[in-house]
Amino acid sequence: MSKIVDCTFRDGGYYTDWNFSDKIVLDTIKVLKPLVDIIELGFKSPFKGGRYRRCSEHLLEFIEKNNTKFSFMVNINEFTKDNKLNMSLLNSNITHTDESLFSVTRAAVRQEQINLGIEYIDFVKDKGYFSTINLIRSELYSEIELSNVIKKLDKSNVDVIYLADSLGSFYPNKLQRYFEIVKENTNKKIGFHAHNNISLAFSNTLTSIECGVDYIDGSVFGIGRGAGNLPIEQILMYKKLDCQNVIKLIDLHFKDLHKNKKWGINSTQMLSGFNRIHPSYIETQEGATESEIFLNLNRIKNHEDRTLFDSNLLKPQSRSVCAVIPARYKSTRFPGKPIVEIAGIPMVIRVAKQVEKVVGKENVFIATEDEIVSQVVSDYDYNVIITSDECLTGTDRVAEVPQIRDYDIILNVQGDEPLIDTDHIQKVINIKKENYEKVVSLVTTINDEQEFRNNNVVKFLRNKNNLLVYASRSPIPGDKNGKFISSHKHVPVYAFSYKEISKFYEYGKTFGKSDVEYNEDVEILRFLDLGIDVLLGQVSGGGIGVDVKEDVEKVEQILLWDKEQDSVTKEVVAIDFDGVIHKNSKGYFDGTIYDKPIDGSLDAIKKLSKKYKIILFTFKGHPKRPLVNGKNGIELCWDWLKKHELDSYISDIVWGKPNAKIYIDDKGYRFENWSDTLNFLGEE
Repeated sequence: MSKIVDCTFRDGGYYTDWNFSDKIVLDTIKVLKPLVDIIELGFKSPFKGGRYRRCSEHLLEFIEKNNTKFSFMVNINEFTKDNKLNMSLLNSNITHTDESLFSVTRAAVRQEQINLGIEYIDFVKDKGYFSTINLIRSELYSEIELSNVIKKLDKSNVDVIYLADSLGSFYPNKLQRYFEIVKENTNKKIGFHAHNNISLAFSNTLTSIECGVDYIDGSVFGIGRGAGNLPIEQILMYKKLDCQNVIKLIDLHFKDLHKNKKWGINSTQMLSGFNRIHPSYIETQEGATESEIFLNLNRIKNHEDRTLFDSNLLKPQSRSVCAVIPARYKSTRFPGKPIVEIAGIPMVIRVAKQVEKVVGKENVFIATEDEIVSQVVSDYDYNVIITSDECLTGTDRVAEVPQIRDYDIILNVQGDEPLIDTDHIQKVINIKKENYEKVVSLVTTINDEQEFRNNNVVKFLRNKNNLLVYASRSPIPGDKNGKFISSHKHVPVYAFSYKEISKFYEYGKTFGKSDVEYNEDVEILRFLDLGIDVLLGQVSGGGIGVDVKEDVEKVEQILLWDKEQDSVTKEVVAIDFDGVIHKNSKGYFDGTIYDKPIDGSLDAIKKLSKKYKIILFTFKGHPKRPLVNGKNGIELCWDWLKKHELDSYISDIVWGKPNAKIYIDDKGYRFENWSDTLNFLGEE
């Protein structure tokens, strides 16, 4: 009959960071000692972690050795350096069995680590240990690969060869065939370690027993990585052993633990098992909903690297984007505002026409509580969604649009911004793609004191990392005497994930507006109360919002002026940053930016910006350039520009040369004809 190995604390430690109370450990040992053959307490690891990740011999201080066989597991890769075993590290962590609580050691070994595993077995044999090699992810081996590995292990000093169903994806018929291969190539004892992703842990264990395995693994209440392991009480019942005390143990300790940690089968674990996806792709998405995790796993389920963990695999190369324009008819200050005509076109339609240039018309949704607005929008053939009349804010209204669940990035573009710049919309999308874990919005510099003191203008404070600190309609920041110094106003376009906007909405439904949000009448402050970071991009310029009826005329005048000018865009001037604006006598090679401005550059930029759209280019922005203090070259350039109060005059910074009418560069030659050019180069 197969012997039983309990791995409650080793495999269950993935849910507790290998921390368990002395009470639960001692109670479990007491109950399991007469029922199982080996109790595995955890890992021997050189890395930081809980008490049962390191399994030091200090455990002897409260665990009696007696005749109990205690085991620890080693991840071979944790003791490997330059593809060799780190013998000094092994010696400092593993003592002789005469001085140890442990008498059994198990090595978790990948296919390419077999030779290292064999070397480890030789090391622990000299120290008196009974040993196993656990072939992790063994279901991924081909039959030929498995046969070759078993032949090699047959010549080693290992006592037991384990097939480990690490991904919970073995089927009984394949497992049976693999044990046949094992037995064809060795007479050593064999074992099986099951995971339960697709509910086959018990079936596979029975198959193993029928194949004559010598050791099988389980854990109390099935606690273990991912969907968990074979519940040890299940195999005890199958063997007709008295497991009444195990059930009492579950009631006493493990049911409460399960309520908090929630291991076991669910849709995401099933999907990972059926598609052989590494469990870390689930574990690292803490806080995400099951639906979100499911979508992410679906996206990577056919990727060749899914069986190994690579955090970059979870980062989509592209993200779907939609934009929602909240359009409340019953505005307090300006009833009917969304459909007021501006130069003959309803305002909300003007906004929609700008937004569709960036995301496409099919991805634009207008959310309103009123049938009048709905009809106007329908006449222009835009998607319109009727939302409730109780929405606390425009963002709450966006959250009620059911279609947003299908998109990675959700934009909230205010419906009273008919002059919204398409470049600004694109910029907030780009920033969100690179900083997906943060809500993203925009600011622009306030240079006019009248605007600074206008309570209809929302002012933002940000820290050195461009994260929102506070927002107010009051004039902030000022000096200690209340004088205007400089400030930034909000450019009202936001980017959220569905998870972020859902948290915002649910808080509002449950508690109403947060206190600071209510007092300042600034909805974005709710995200700060929820502990969600808001990252702010810097742009130049900004549209004119329509807050009151008087603003309509201002916007119409701008539109008419643009029409007379025959264009709303300026010609582009592309300017090299280093050597033209920034002296760059320091910091070229290490990527820092701390030199002085070139004489006259600041005034020149300000003067040029009146006639041209200015884009800076710099090699410091190359994507492969190393970060400096956690910032890339583009971010460092913006910091330098802010320091010299030049940021509001710059439209963008890029690392390659953009399309432009004029280039200003410290290294260049104006092309007029090839004859003069060749002459200049000395080639004629």
